[in-house]
Amino acid sequence: SACLCDAGYTMQGGLCVACPAGTYKAANGSSCIACPVNSYSLAAAAQCACNAGFSGEFDSCSICPNGTYGPGGDVACIPCKTCDVHAIPKGNCPVGSGVDGMECSCKSGYFGNGAVCIKQVIPFPSLVSMAPASLFCVKPNQVVDMVINNFPAFYLSDVSATFQ
Repeated sequence: SACLCDAGYTMQGGLCVACPAGTYKAANGSSCIACPVNSYSLAAAAQCACNAGFSGEFDSCSICPNGTYGPGGDVACIPCKTCDVHAIPKGNCPVGSGVDGMECSCKSGYFGNGAVCIKQVIPFPSLVSMAPASLFCVKPNQVVDMVINNFPAFYLSDVSATFQ
């Protein structure tokens, strides 16, 4: 009775050896076959996988269309990032891309991840109270306490005021 090699292996000189990279063998007893166009395999593969920029089954890999990318294998093409109208797009995502080449950054006056940009709103501060109540008699180096509403939280330094 003849020996049969497992999937991914072929008979060579009476021994089972791994099918080389770029080939596959799906069943016992057959020979290694070259991977179809737009697909690849590692050594000892039972089947091939679609190249990056392509998707589908290994024997019918389709190129990812413009605006999408494909990591390869049997993963479907994935839409590339879409930038917010208030973002600056950089890069591209052409037909057959293996990675998302789009980067988005919010324009000045906006914050966010680029896919969503939100207008930065700086609140208008208003004076609520001050002590002493009358500044007519403020002496040099005198401390004046003020309570201010809507002071911007991102203002990280001390606030100073000069009264003349």
